[in-house]
Amino acid sequence: MNWNDLCKLAQNMDTDYELGIWVELNDFLSEDDDTANHLVKYTDGYYHAEVNMHTFESANAKRLFFRLLQFIEYYHFTIYIREKDVDWIQYEVLSSTQTKKAFLLRVRFQ
Repeated sequence: MNWNDLCKLAQNMDTDYELGIWVELNDFLSEDDDTANHLVKYTDGYYHAEVNMHTFESANAKRLFFRLLQFIEYYHFTIYIREKDVDWIQYEVLSSTQTKKAFLLRVRFQ
């Protein structure tokens, strides 16, 4: 499974911009002690977050991602894909309610 597969799954869902998701992403990342700075934007039907950590370590980025996911995910289902390199880790997420209100998120920690 890859990003294109997630996008295909999301085609029959409502992934329109939701101010609440954007606010929750920004609030969570602003308050997190491991985050040095971040940028969140919404383009082409998905949220994109770049997170610069004070000190990047894969294990810390993974813990931060799962805390973030618990904070913003919808209750019906959540699917994620992980890509990793030496100095970054990226997660691609599709999360939905039972009524197909959903969001796509691509978040990179570095």
